[in-house]
Amino acid sequence: MQEEVSKIGVWGMGGVGKTTIMKHIHNDLLKQQRFERVIWVTISKEFNVMKVQDNIASALESKEYLDKEEDKLRRAAILSEMLKNSGKHVLILDDVWDNVSLEEVGIPEPSGSNGCKLVLTTRSEHVCKYMGCKVIKVKPLSEEEALVLFLNKVGPNIVQSPTIMPTLKLVVNECAGLPLTIVVVAGTMKGEDNPLIWKNSLGELKERIGKVEGVEAEVIERLKFSFDHLKDEKLKYCFLHCALYPEDFEIEKDELIECWIYEGFIDDMGTRQEMNDKGQVFLKKLEDNCLLENVSSE
Repeated sequence: MQEEVSKIGVWGMGGVGKTTIMKHIHNDLLKQQRFERVIWVTISKEFNVMKVQDNIASALESKEYLDKEEDKLRRAAILSEMLKNSGKHVLILDDVWDNVSLEEVGIPEPSGSNGCKLVLTTRSEHVCKYMGCKVIKVKPLSEEEALVLFLNKVGPNIVQSPTIMPTLKLVVNECAGLPLTIVVVAGTMKGEDNPLIWKNSLGELKERIGKVEGVEAEVIERLKFSFDHLKDEKLKYCFLHCALYPEDFEIEKDELIECWIYEGFIDDMGTRQEMNDKGQVFLKKLEDNCLLENVSSE
């Protein structure tokens, strides 16, 4: 809210919670109505200028003005005018992997005089500095915060078990304070009340992380722990099928289940309705294990 700050770069490693924090801020800004518009655009690794332009224009409910134009420069000029005419706004660019030229996209330079703000999330401190942002680093959770989050996700019956608690705390430590891995590992262990299984899971996590080098590889190994614990091989195939969709894509549930049926991941159990019901059960299991995230009822 400070007038002298126009561009903010929120950076931190994958899984540390940058996007989640920004979602909360986005929702707060919408409630406060201190800005005329709050625009959210996901950039992702495969940066495409025209796609970003389309997404911003869609948020401004003016995409039809860009649809007729194919020249990037003219599109940028049109978009720039749209943003200038949209009043005081906050533009959030989520998951920026490389330097983005605001001019090329058609984003007017935010300043104190126009009252507009730009916020970006990225894994790179360099991107924040290059784009002239005030830099804010998102650090992993403290031990206490990590434990609270894990217990919140793992279920009440586990919380009350004194035999599991010491091992559970060590499992939480292996998650390295990263909310994403905490949530996913907790989803895997949800409802598990056998102390031996907890000890085995702790050993498995330690072994996995010890085998790889590099922070990103460690995060992936922690997440893969949850995937490997899916008991049904067909369920694993259902999850891997989702990799056919683009990053940040919202997949329709019925469409996904249809694909699973055609791929033969859901056994031919008689009626189409029974197969569809089994697909819904698979979806729920993947969601409960925090491997898929629900964005809407559809």
